[in-house]
Amino acid sequence: MESSSIIKERYILIFVLTVNIIMAWNSVGFHHPDEHYVTLDYALKKMQMISTPPSWEEVGRFRSWPLPLVFSFFIAIIKEIGVDNPFQIVTFLRFISSMVGLWSTLKFCQLFRSHFKQVGEWPLFLYFMNLPFFIVFMHARTSSDNWATSFLLLGIYQIQKNKEQHLLNNVIGSVILTIACLFRFQVAIIVASYLLWYLFKTRTKWWNIFLQFLLPIGIISIIGFIIDSWCYGQWTFVPWNYYYYTLHGNKISEFGVQPFYWYFYSILIKLSPFWGIPLIVGVFYFLKSRITHWLSICTIPFFIFHSSISHKELRFIFPLSGFVTAMCFLEAKKYGLFTVKNWYVKTLIFVNSGLLLLFLFSPAYSPVDFYQFVYEQFKETTTFYVLKDKQGQHVKFELSYYTNPVIRLSPVNSLSDIKISDIKGERFYFFASNYAQYLMAKENKCAPIFSAPSSNMLKIIPNFINKNSNVWALFQCSLTR
Repeated sequence: MESSSIIKERYILIFVLTVNIIMAWNSVGFHHPDEHYVTLDYALKKMQMISTPPSWEEVGRFRSWPLPLVFSFFIAIIKEIGVDNPFQIVTFLRFISSMVGLWSTLKFCQLFRSHFKQVGEWPLFLYFMNLPFFIVFMHARTSSDNWATSFLLLGIYQIQKNKEQHLLNNVIGSVILTIACLFRFQVAIIVASYLLWYLFKTRTKWWNIFLQFLLPIGIISIIGFIIDSWCYGQWTFVPWNYYYYTLHGNKISEFGVQPFYWYFYSILIKLSPFWGIPLIVGVFYFLKSRITHWLSICTIPFFIFHSSISHKELRFIFPLSGFVTAMCFLEAKKYGLFTVKNWYVKTLIFVNSGLLLLFLFSPAYSPVDFYQFVYEQFKETTTFYVLKDKQGQHVKFELSYYTNPVIRLSPVNSLSDIKISDIKGERFYFFASNYAQYLMAKENKCAPIFSAPSSNMLKIIPNFINKNSNVWALFQCSLTR
């Protein structure tokens, strides 16, 4: 029976690895612009691979540099072996991000292995911890949310597994947790909550507190301060700048204001009710019965903090994903519900598999597919005509790293403004940047060359998008249309 369980575990691990590789390959683009502009762009600027005006984050000096430097290291490696294509380089970075995320979650799972001893429970727990569609998707992100979460889980695993309280294990755990905080400052709330719980629980002596925790945390924090100051070119304390600009200065409210209950609503809707209901109910019952458990201590302060901030996004609470998923299924196990024979478990596996397939074969940001097509297909100077809006504005290639330098954008008020003297021959390229322009080009008998989403997808979902929806498409049109 034990041998059968090991075989199932092996199959699950192979499947999980395969799914994460596919996600890293197909999930092109970004979940949020910060994933590109304040991680990849910082790394590319430091390596002098792009040159763009400083962003408001750079002017305010409140984005930390350690994560961009990590990406700089991996970019240097892949360039050293002769890879210069920007899309291949970023795919490699997504693969690294995905593998780090997967490794951290697998390690974190080991903390709960003793709870799932009955036949089939451990492989099922591995599935639900590693293959929720939202976790696999976020693992492939080159974002501070993902990397900070990965290091957070690894650091807690390193300390929590250390039953004998070996000095070296706790030092390594403290270093990893501090790096997680340097990647994303808010994670410090979880780290502080966990370490306070651990020190109280273990009654650690004061000299061990200094050697195992305070000293390594202080050293890594100083190194982070030096890195930030070196990269910004002046002495600067980035965590204070971040607090001053975004929280004290209320800059974060400019990105939208949501009510305190927004996270509950979003978990139910955006993660689907099939995931949202068991997560919320499971965590509620776990907190009710095990309020002093370290999972509870890590979750409550962080969730309250983010619920109290005016601007809310689900990615902000992604660091809690491993905690709340474990809490949910530990509670299900307690009530005898954690078995593959349970009807809801079967339903959740079915629904999650469908959502996972959808995310596995969809870009995170479809315009990047357009960037890639244009980058790889056009080798000579070419003009794309684009339409102005009522304010005279028009679409621009804002992702400079992906932009093909031979492409020129020429804004016009309408396609009828284009004259024979403006083009070579009777055909020209038209770049549609929304669904209304896409339909207009089709009505003008322009031939579609490429679109993101694809033309076939747009035929399937015409009733689910509006005319301002983000559709990037390239057409070849004729003046004799």
